[in-house]
Amino acid sequence: MKIVSTSINRPVSVFMFTVAVVIFGYVAFGRLPINLLPDISYPTLTVETKYPGAAPAEVESLITRPLEEAAGVVSGVQRLFSRSRPGISQVTLEFGWGSNMDFASLDVRQKLDLVFLPDDADRPTILRFDPANDPIMRIHLTGGDNLIRLRYVAEEVIKKDLESVEGLAAIKINGGLEEEIQVDVDEGKLFALGVGISAVTESLSRDNVNLVGGSLYEDEARYLVRTNNEFRGVGDIMETVLTGEGNRKVYLRDIARVYRGHKEREVITRSGGQESVEMAIYKEGDANTVLVARRVRERLKSIRDSASMRPISGRI
Repeated sequence: MKIVSTSINRPVSVFMFTVAVVIFGYVAFGRLPINLLPDISYPTLTVETKYPGAAPAEVESLITRPLEEAAGVVSGVQRLFSRSRPGISQVTLEFGWGSNMDFASLDVRQKLDLVFLPDDADRPTILRFDPANDPIMRIHLTGGDNLIRLRYVAEEVIKKDLESVEGLAAIKINGGLEEEIQVDVDEGKLFALGVGISAVTESLSRDNVNLVGGSLYEDEARYLVRTNNEFRGVGDIMETVLTGEGNRKVYLRDIARVYRGHKEREVITRSGGQESVEMAIYKEGDANTVLVARRVRERLKSIRDSASMRPISGRI
């Protein structure tokens, strides 16, 4: 047995080799990444095109079929199927395992650039399914019936605090109510004063600006010029002048009611049967899933115990 004789004759060398293997193994084990799913690249591409206001039949005839004819001739496509829904078209291409999806995306993009779509349709977007892009954690914020307040706390308190966690890439928030300023125009008053709805939109856009106006130079000094005329509250919006000269002016308050409301809801999230605000946590590509989740939990504990969260009743 050559291995046995070598080990007996050279004990120091064998010992040093064993120690080196143990050290390298210990270091490699500490740097071993831990993920929810293995690094798999699915050989599928989805071409998504939005056509706002179109019915499924129009989407199929004007968007889906031209895209199918263009993308179906790409080399390596094994299966093609599509779905036409109100305002959106999705064409999915399946390639064989082992296909280079980067080159496949370029080929598909070249074919799509040759397709003429309606002017109202958006530019086709190529999507790739990657399990690594799924969130590693989902946090639900509950407590009380004030969903606007919960959404504000999630966006302005918790999200901003968690963004500094090492290895965390992004946080997406769903659910709750997003606050917005709403202008409820009275059509009767609008008609009586002879003001068009276009005057309302143009006046709001014109009076709510924050633009860069260039630079001014004085000797060796340079001053940046800005046009800062943003609305600071509901009162400023109500005082917007729509039309008129001199003392005969029509203000927005004369024909509309301005108040704080919320955007139209598209997503409702629940936790334990109770409405909540969901925060999806995404990690960086090379980050350790377990370590990032552990850091997020530690930061959440400190946030929950902080003074800014004491007025919020509920749980995270």
